[in-house]
Amino acid sequence: MRYDWRAYFRKFCEVHGEPVKWRGKLLFRDGWAYSASNHAGPEYAPPLDPSELIREYWTLRRAMVQAKIDELAYDVETVFLEQSRRSAPLQHVTSYRDEDGKLKVESTDVDRAALVERMRWLVDEAKECDRMLKEAIDGGESLVG
Repeated sequence: MRYDWRAYFRKFCEVHGEPVKWRGKLLFRDGWAYSASNHAGPEYAPPLDPSELIREYWTLRRAMVQAKIDELAYDVETVFLEQSRRSAPLQHVTSYRDEDGKLKVESTDVDRAALVERMRWLVDEAKECDRMLKEAIDGGESLVG
């Protein structure tokens, strides 16, 4: 029998949520950890009292989301400023693989509305991280969201 460790890892993430990097491992919101370098593991069960790990998870996740917000804010500002100086829509390149596996490259209009929507989503995610971190610090019952 041949195991598909990538598929197993995807299932692990479905069960335990999105990880953050922590001390050379991947830490999940419920205190579980997993190898950061091998899809086959190992995986590490949370300690008997995972509250400290859960607080650390939400702190790291909040920092990760804030970094994405900061990067996107710069991109949005740059795109809006650059577009204000142009008479036609800015173009950007998108590459993807089609159903035959061939690399395709397309130029399309920069979707400023999509950038704004992504920012809204990230801000909501940051608020959720703040809420979960407060709950973890206050010793809330529902630490895994």
